[in-house]
Amino acid sequence: MPEQSEKCLQEHKVLKEMLEEFREEFDKWKDHCKKIQCFFFGGMHQAEKGEVSFIDKVNIMYENQNNSRSYLMWFIGVFGTLIIGAIFGLGIELNKIDNTVNTLATVVQKQQNIEIEIAEIKAKMLK
Repeated sequence: MPEQSEKCLQEHKVLKEMLEEFREEFDKWKDHCKKIQCFFFGGMHQAEKGEVSFIDKVNIMYENQNNSRSYLMWFIGVFGTLIIGAIFGLGIELNKIDNTVNTLATVVQKQQNIEIEIAEIKAKMLK
């Protein structure tokens, strides 16, 4: 029997050493998992260090993109409307100028015709 108990004692020592090594490795992995969880989702220690979790960073970037997009749409809406209105107003003014030029050309043509008629009347009177 003592031989068997000695053998069991040695096997228990080996198993106990393996268990201790496994426990140390498990504790390292557990700490690593806590660090990863804090990195992604935040934790007690991050608040003390002033760090922001990865998820919060992603949410902040998403909110910034949405805000930038809404500001851009507002900018395009306001200034696009102003530019279209300016182009429309410019077209109206160009149309008025074109009508005025045509009217002036007609008036000048009529005045030249009147001057020609006056010159013809004067020539007839002098004969």
